[in-house]
Amino acid sequence: MAKRGVLVVLTGPIPGREAEYEEWYDNEHIPDSLETEGFVSGRRYRLVPGAGSDDSEWTQHLVIYDLEGDDLNDVWDALQARRGQDLKSGDLVARPVMHHFFELEFDSDAP
Repeated sequence: MAKRGVLVVLTGPIPGREAEYEEWYDNEHIPDSLETEGFVSGRRYRLVPGAGSDDSEWTQHLVIYDLEGDDLNDVWDALQARRGQDLKSGDLVARPVMHHFFELEFDSDAP
């Protein structure tokens, strides 16, 4: 049975490059990432200012990729094999970028 999980990424644009970042992320980076074996879908969120939020430039966006595979470590390995193919990210993405893989343990919608 395939395991499910998510890749959670905290990221943000280099100041002044917001429009380019959003265009690239939505129309290039997420679609390219979904070509990686085990990647099912991707969503990008923008931080809601206030409400105790950290307003750091590099944490303005949260990206969540849904993952599925027999071994989520294999999904990670497939992603690492693709690293370095996207040279444009260095021009648009503020550093550091934080990312974490999580395996699903409970789903209230599961049968």
